[in-house]
Amino acid sequence: MPLFKAPISPNVLTSLHQYLLKWLPDQRWYSSKALEIADVTISDYSEFTSSPYTILALVRVAFVSKKSEVYFVSLKVGPESAESSRDKLKLEPADFSSEPLYWSELLQAMISSKVLKSLNGNIEFKAFDNLRIVEQNHKHVVSVLAQEQSNSAAIVDNLYFLKHYRRPESGKSPDIEVPLFLRSNTSFKDTPKPLGEVSYTARDGGFYLLAAAFEFVANSGSCWEFMLEKLRKNFAEPSSCPAEGVGGQEDKEPLALAKLLGSLTKRMHTALGKVTDDKDFSPEPVTQSDLSAWAERCSKTREVAHAFLGGTGSKSSKLSGAELNLLTERIKASARPETNFRGLTIDQFSKIRIHGDYHLGQVLLTPGGLTVIDFEGEPARSLQERRAKQCALVDVAGMVRSLDYACSLAFSGKSEIERTHRATVRAILRKAFIESYLGTGPEDGIDISWLPKNREKIDTILGLFEFEKALYELSYELNNRPDWTWIPAEYLLEVTSAH
Repeated sequence: MPLFKAPISPNVLTSLHQYLLKWLPDQRWYSSKALEIADVTISDYSEFTSSPYTILALVRVAFVSKKSEVYFVSLKVGPESAESSRDKLKLEPADFSSEPLYWSELLQAMISSKVLKSLNGNIEFKAFDNLRIVEQNHKHVVSVLAQEQSNSAAIVDNLYFLKHYRRPESGKSPDIEVPLFLRSNTSFKDTPKPLGEVSYTARDGGFYLLAAAFEFVANSGSCWEFMLEKLRKNFAEPSSCPAEGVGGQEDKEPLALAKLLGSLTKRMHTALGKVTDDKDFSPEPVTQSDLSAWAERCSKTREVAHAFLGGTGSKSSKLSGAELNLLTERIKASARPETNFRGLTIDQFSKIRIHGDYHLGQVLLTPGGLTVIDFEGEPARSLQERRAKQCALVDVAGMVRSLDYACSLAFSGKSEIERTHRATVRAILRKAFIESYLGTGPEDGIDISWLPKNREKIDTILGLFEFEKALYELSYELNNRPDWTWIPAEYLLEVTSAH
């Protein structure tokens, strides 16, 4: 078993510290761009490769105004390890995960079940059965993915999809846990099979998922790119989209995709709603306490959004001063979700494990249909929240909001005609997706174990989750993509106008 090498010398630590202070805030996956950093420290690390000399490290970022965050990074320290004296190292700090060699080494470490000793624990590489058939020391073909996302990823040999998790938390990760359950215990196979993992076990017993390998599923991109392209092609002009709704539009590609997504989502929830001996997955009845918890969560989401509106991100958004002021007032005054959640009566329906961050970008177009990926849950939620059983309508609301995003970016004009067109297309897609998911029209009864039997109650709960999701989006955009803030803002201004 490889042993932990001599501790990094002070001059190397100083160089890495300076590099991290400058490099971290510029990364897409860095989640607190709007906050001032107080300090960055390497809390634990282990040497990964000796030539080049690289380390795997857990980095703690302390802020001036909030609690710290932990990130997992792979750093190239220099061209090679100087065994005799680390002070003689030629220092060239860089992000190792941007290089194909990192991913090749990561995969080989999983295949060989490597274990690295760190200062305060162990980093363990594990291969599941299907990954062990790969020949060791095989020269891998690696494609490092450049698209923006909350983690880093690469495709290896067109067979394996590897993920490097940037914000590890102590506990089981749903990104491995849920797909393993679906592929091993249900008939739902429309998600890639997990093949291996990299974990960190601290001396205090904390368990953190650092990286994972999945089977690579050949695809032509996500539903996000497809939907944007086809919306612009099929509904480019207001005249192409009748205000009365879906009638006459069944052959339109965006509408067909919305229906396929509804059917896929129902099959996924049917599998996750399966009664099982696994207490982490077996459905549980929704209680009054759950309704209160949803209300409390929505209240906290609203408070966070209101706080972000007063931060630096709002100054970079495309909202006018008048719009920002109005939105701030409306969000502060609106307690509709919390009140309506607490006012609901208990119906016979269940809470189940869900996807948790369900949107068009999480569904791939494949030769066999559609494939769901990324079961991590919303990045800003705690691991406990992301692993909790929820109302399945949280996922439905997530996809509805994603359809709204697609319509907003496909038709981003600000005139009244363009706003109306955008709203009309959104309503058409929303209706198609929801009715495909429910398998019924608005007047029909519902016979789905994880949903209320009353369509009016379903619509009420769904509307509340959509509102909560838009509040979450507002905070996220203000903190990460201020130019997109107008999308959730437009929705929130619209739904709060009558309250």
